[in-house]
Amino acid sequence: MTPLEWQITILRSMVVVLMYLFLFFLVVIAWRQSQPQPAQHPAPAQVGSGWRLVVVDPGETTLARGMIFPLTSPLSLGRDATNSVIVPDRTVSAVHARLVRREGYWWLEDLGSTNGTSLNSARISSPMIVSPGDILTVGGISFRLEG
Repeated sequence: MTPLEWQITILRSMVVVLMYLFLFFLVVIAWRQSQPQPAQHPAPAQVGSGWRLVVVDPGETTLARGMIFPLTSPLSLGRDATNSVIVPDRTVSAVHARLVRREGYWWLEDLGSTNGTSLNSARISSPMIVSPGDILTVGGISFRLEG
């Protein structure tokens, strides 16, 4: 092999090594992004600290915009008269959702409702921590959490 052929062979080898390094770093980055990230939770809620639910969209119900429900643990929402917040809407289940204080935080849980419960326009499938300013939706009725 001539010196020029050696140089070309070395350059080709370096390009191959650099391509494999590049692919390796892409895989590492993709793997890191697929790993669960630690949750950034708000400061723990204090019971009796003025937390409340405020009706922001009453839908087609007798609830009034601005109506306030003080947060007590647990607080249940649904059509049935046994709920803390009675939501008179046929799209709301008898016992639809619940807000409960656990581990220093307020958690929103859907209780197997037919039409689901949403937190900030995203339907929830497991208990979620809520923060002041979050919008909770059951049926066609929306509430804002204030604290």
